[in-house]
Amino acid sequence: MAGGAIGGADKKGAFYKLDLGRTLAHETGHYLGLEHTFGNANKCASDDGFEDTPKTISSMGCPSYPTKKCGNEIAQTMNFMDYVDDACMSMFTKEQATKMRSVLDRDIGQRRCLGISRSKEVNNILPFAHPFVGKCGRHTPSAG
Repeated sequence: MAGGAIGGADKKGAFYKLDLGRTLAHETGHYLGLEHTFGNANKCASDDGFEDTPKTISSMGCPSYPTKKCGNEIAQTMNFMDYVDDACMSMFTKEQATKMRSVLDRDIGQRRCLGISRSKEVNNILPFAHPFVGKCGRHTPSAG
Protein backbone atom coordinates (compact mmCIF):
# COMPACT_ATOMS: atom_id res chain seq x y z
CA MET A 1 0.00 0.00 0.00
CA ALA A 2 1.54 3.29 -1.05
CA GLY A 3 -0.29 5.42 1.51
CA GLY A 4 -3.73 6.32 2.76
CA ALA A 5 -5.82 6.91 5.84
CA ILE A 6 -4.47 3.77 7.50
CA GLY A 7 -0.83 4.41 6.70
CA GLY A 8 1.46 2.95 4.14
CA ALA A 9 4.82 1.52 3.22
CA ASP A 10 6.10 4.56 1.32
CA LYS A 11 8.60 6.10 3.78
CA LYS A 12 8.87 9.22 1.62
CA GLY A 13 5.11 9.91 1.52
CA ALA A 14 2.97 11.93 3.88
CA PHE A 15 1.71 8.84 5.72
CA TYR A 16 5.00 7.23 6.72
CA LYS A 17 4.47 8.08 10.40
CA LEU A 18 1.18 6.16 10.35
CA ASP A 19 2.71 2.80 9.47
CA LEU A 20 2.70 0.89 12.77
CA GLY A 21 -0.94 -0.24 12.59
CA ARG A 22 -2.15 2.06 15.34
CA THR A 23 -4.02 4.25 12.87
CA LEU A 24 -6.08 1.13 12.21
CA ALA A 25 -6.97 1.14 15.94
CA HIS A 26 -8.05 4.80 15.48
CA GLU A 27 -10.25 3.91 12.48
CA THR A 28 -11.66 0.90 14.35
CA GLY A 29 -12.58 3.31 17.16
CA HIS A 30 -14.68 5.25 14.63
CA TYR A 31 -16.26 1.99 13.43
CA LEU A 32 -17.19 1.21 17.03
CA GLY A 33 -18.82 4.58 17.69
CA LEU A 34 -16.01 6.88 18.85
CA GLU A 35 -15.34 10.42 17.73
CA HIS A 36 -12.02 12.24 17.89
CA THR A 37 -11.04 13.40 21.38
CA PHE A 38 -11.53 16.95 20.11
CA GLY A 39 -15.02 16.23 18.72
CA ASN A 40 -16.04 17.24 15.24
CA ALA A 41 -15.31 20.96 15.47
CA ASN A 42 -11.68 20.82 16.72
CA LYS A 43 -12.33 23.69 19.11
CA CYS A 44 -12.07 23.77 22.89
CA ALA A 45 -15.85 24.04 23.16
CA SER A 46 -16.23 20.72 21.32
CA ASP A 47 -15.39 17.29 22.70
CA ASP A 48 -16.09 13.59 22.24
CA GLY A 49 -18.81 13.44 24.91
CA PHE A 50 -16.81 11.41 27.44
CA GLU A 51 -15.96 12.68 30.92
CA ASP A 52 -12.57 10.92 31.01
CA THR A 53 -11.20 12.69 27.93
CA PRO A 54 -10.39 16.35 28.60
CA LYS A 55 -11.45 19.08 26.19
CA THR A 56 -8.72 19.53 23.62
CA ILE A 57 -7.86 20.44 20.07
CA SER A 58 -6.13 17.99 17.76
CA SER A 59 -2.47 17.15 18.09
CA MET A 60 -0.07 16.32 15.28
CA GLY A 61 3.30 14.61 15.26
CA CYS A 62 4.50 13.28 18.59
CA PRO A 63 3.90 15.92 21.29
CA SER A 64 5.69 15.73 24.61
CA TYR A 65 3.64 14.86 27.68
CA PRO A 66 2.19 16.70 29.43
CA THR A 67 0.88 19.11 26.81
CA LYS A 68 -1.68 21.65 27.98
CA LYS A 69 -4.46 22.67 25.62
CA CYS A 70 -7.77 24.41 26.16
CA GLY A 71 -6.80 26.34 29.24
CA ASN A 72 -5.20 24.25 31.93
CA GLU A 73 -6.39 20.88 30.59
CA ILE A 74 -3.68 18.29 29.98
CA ALA A 75 -4.37 16.76 26.58
CA GLN A 76 -4.39 13.00 26.09
CA THR A 77 -2.05 13.21 23.15
CA MET A 78 -1.44 9.45 23.42
CA ASN A 79 -5.15 8.64 22.89
CA PHE A 80 -5.86 6.54 19.80
CA MET A 81 -8.62 9.01 18.84
CA ASP A 82 -6.27 11.99 18.46
CA TYR A 83 -4.28 12.73 15.26
CA VAL A 84 -0.77 11.88 16.53
CA ASP A 85 1.81 9.65 14.82
CA ASP A 86 1.38 5.92 15.32
CA ALA A 87 4.48 5.74 17.55
CA CYS A 88 2.75 8.06 20.04
CA MET A 89 -0.69 6.38 20.23
CA SER A 90 -1.12 3.99 23.14
CA MET A 91 -4.53 4.18 24.83
CA PHE A 92 -8.29 4.34 24.85
CA THR A 93 -9.96 5.65 28.03
CA LYS A 94 -12.24 3.53 30.20
CA GLU A 95 -15.36 5.30 28.86
CA GLN A 96 -14.18 4.89 25.26
CA ALA A 97 -13.65 1.16 25.86
CA THR A 98 -17.11 0.86 27.45
CA LYS A 99 -18.66 2.58 24.41
CA MET A 100 -16.89 0.23 21.98
CA ARG A 101 -17.97 -2.82 24.00
CA SER A 102 -21.58 -1.58 24.04
CA VAL A 103 -21.56 -1.25 20.25
CA LEU A 104 -20.22 -4.80 19.92
CA ASP A 105 -22.84 -6.09 22.39
CA ARG A 106 -25.69 -4.91 20.18
CA ASP A 107 -26.70 -6.78 17.05
CA ILE A 108 -25.31 -4.17 14.69
CA GLY A 109 -25.49 -0.98 16.75
CA GLN A 110 -23.91 2.08 15.19
CA ARG A 111 -22.10 -0.11 12.69
CA ARG A 112 -25.23 0.14 10.57
CA CYS A 113 -24.25 3.78 10.04
CA LEU A 114 -20.86 2.98 8.55
CA GLY A 115 -20.83 4.54 5.12
CA ILE A 116 -23.71 6.91 5.90
CA SER A 117 -22.51 10.49 5.65
CA ARG A 118 -23.86 13.21 7.91
CA SER A 119 -23.67 15.45 4.87
CA LYS A 120 -26.98 16.14 3.15
CA GLU A 121 -25.14 16.69 -0.13
CA VAL A 122 -23.65 13.18 -0.05
CA ASN A 123 -26.89 11.52 1.03
CA ASN A 124 -28.82 13.32 -1.72
CA ILE A 125 -26.79 11.50 -4.38
CA LEU A 126 -27.55 8.02 -3.04
CA PRO A 127 -29.56 6.06 -5.61
CA PHE A 128 -31.93 4.90 -2.84
CA ALA A 129 -33.34 6.17 0.43
CA HIS A 130 -31.18 4.53 3.11
CA PRO A 131 -33.37 3.67 6.13
CA PHE A 132 -30.84 4.96 8.67
CA VAL A 133 -30.12 8.40 7.18
CA GLY A 134 -30.98 10.88 9.92
CA LYS A 135 -30.70 8.23 12.66
CA CYS A 136 -26.92 7.98 12.79
CA GLY A 137 -26.08 10.71 15.30
CA ARG A 138 -23.54 11.07 18.05
CA HIS A 139 -23.68 8.39 20.78
CA THR A 140 -27.25 7.56 19.79
CA PRO A 141 -28.46 4.30 21.31
CA SER A 142 -29.96 2.01 18.73
CA ALA A 143 -32.18 -1.00 18.84
CA GLY A 144 -29.90 -2.79 16.39
